Amino acid sequence: MKAKNKGSNHIGRKAQYQFINNDNGREYYQSYGAIIVEVVKSHITLDRYKWNYNQTVEKHRNLFLGETTQETLNNIKIGKYSLTDLNI
Repeated sequence: MKAKNKGSNHIGRKAQYQFINNDNGREYYQSYGAIIVEVVKSHITLDRYKWNYNQTVEKHRNLFLGETTQETLNNIKIGKYSLTDLNI
């Protein structure tokens, strides 16, 4: 598995505890040890409990997915994204 620190914040520093991981065709965004988003063959799954946990998760999830929180909510509503417990 490859893990890299998630981008940088607005002043050019690495975002602490925010990671993008790649593991055998599975890419996921992880925050403070919890998987927030998993992408497998372009199918997106969000953690049911932590996908919108706080402002930091929201900000980095939006950057990872390239969309706003409202767009994420709409994609959940129409069934484009699924919700499950990714941290069991």
